Amino acid sequence: MHYSPQVALLQCIVSVFLTTFFLHHTWHYDRFATLNFFQAGRAGRSREAFKRVMVILYIIGSPAFAVQGGVYAWIKYEHGFLPLALSGMPVPYEFWPARHQRLILPLQYINAAAWTTELIVHLEELMFFLHLIELEPSSPPWFESTYFKIVCIGAVFSLLGTFGPVALYSNDPLKAEAVLYLIGSSFILLSNFLFFKVFWAFPGFLANLKLAGGNSEVVIRLKAFHELNKIRVAARFTFGVPLFILSVDGLTSKKLNHSLAWTDILLLTGLIGFCESRFS
Repeated sequence: MHYSPQVALLQCIVSVFLTTFFLHHTWHYDRFATLNFFQAGRAGRSREAFKRVMVILYIIGSPAFAVQGGVYAWIKYEHGFLPLALSGMPVPYEFWPARHQRLILPLQYINAAAWTTELIVHLEELMFFLHLIELEPSSPPWFESTYFKIVCIGAVFSLLGTFGPVALYSNDPLKAEAVLYLIGSSFILLSNFLFFKVFWAFPGFLANLKLAGGNSEVVIRLKAFHELNKIRVAARFTFGVPLFILSVDGLTSKKLNHSLAWTDILLLTGLIGFCESRFS
């Protein structure tokens, strides 16, 4: 919460652009058919169920980040900065009027909801590609696989890991924010490192698919996904590393968090990574 109003405003603008892009893409892809909860037939619902959940997660996540960033930008611009003799940082939340302080906890829950969607999306992508590279004729389908069960269990832990700090440290917003970002960024970095197993095995998987007479169009699409995953993981490192640094600092020395320059540089870098990972 030590960051400048410009960072909060950029978070809002980027999230609005991402929401617009995703809605535009979904409309042109299937006219929001994925969100049709009244499709006939149990089998059809089963095939679309997980895709529907992922679409909902994206629709919830970016607007939630936009709301949090927009409200914080409005509050921070209204209260301005401390004099340079007193650090030149944005006015601390302790000096905000009561009506603005009351907004902090709801905004942190909105932030937690946004982070929950982000972590579940990362986990689903990782588990799906791990399932794919280990696929054999005798393998169970995705919905019956161990990896899908891991996604379901991970979703529960994501909820606990994001909403838990906000509830536990509701009287200390700075600590709640630091713990939330530490959990979120650590998860992002861990999933990124695990993705290297996919990168290592995927060329062999594609070669075996070709030898088995796999459809050439499917092979080309999978190769494109492989390249996109490399870009996405690089972007997520750009997203996760700055937040990890700031969260660790916020729970220890607070040297970086008390420097407006370092706080803004790291958060702006993370926003660039976040935006690139969503667009790729």
